[in-house]
Amino acid sequence: MPATEVRKRSHTASPPSSSLCQQITQVIFERFARLLCKVWCPVHVVGRNNLPKSPFLICANHASHLDSIALMIASGQPFGRFATMAAEDYFFRNKLRRSGFKYLLNLISIDRLSAPSSVHKTLSGCAQFLKQGNRNLILFPEGTRSAADEIGTFKAAAALFPMRLGLPVIPVFIGGSGRVLPKGRFFPKRGSIEVRIGKPLRARGDDSTMEDARSQIMAMRETSG
Repeated sequence: MPATEVRKRSHTASPPSSSLCQQITQVIFERFARLLCKVWCPVHVVGRNNLPKSPFLICANHASHLDSIALMIASGQPFGRFATMAAEDYFFRNKLRRSGFKYLLNLISIDRLSAPSSVHKTLSGCAQFLKQGNRNLILFPEGTRSAADEIGTFKAAAALFPMRLGLPVIPVFIGGSGRVLPKGRFFPKRGSIEVRIGKPLRARGDDSTMEDARSQIMAMRETSG
């Protein structure tokens, strides 16, 4: 399904809203996050020059709730230009949690337990977000946080995003985030995070793009500090 067809299904989508209150809250949160990641858990970036012009899809390993923040900081772009696909059963399971995260980050819900055929709602949300121009997406294809710096199997549905949206895929390895903010911890420990940005991959009509992305991420993990 091409991106134009996905956009026609936008009535099923739930893209991030852009109310004034949300925008102000996100700016405050971004300033806090950048300060935290400068003085408490600095983000060291390798390969930023590999990022193409927007729009693009970042595909990264996932070990911590800090990962989205680290990726946005590493990009050198404002947080508002990014939407992250987030687990529906975790970030959207109740009104309080859904509203809280909505006012901090642009999140698009994804059912990580579903079959590839049931991701149309998420694709529609992504297409709606991208229509606003000069914007990018973040996807964690493992579907859940893994052990520190380990890389799990990619979900089969992950391959649909570059195929249907037609975006270049940017493989990224994140190191150290799982030690700085592991599962079950609310505030990060002092420590550093490394973000290695790989070469862009052209979207193809099969799952080979994600296979190549995982191979790049694995290789970057081996060369990380």
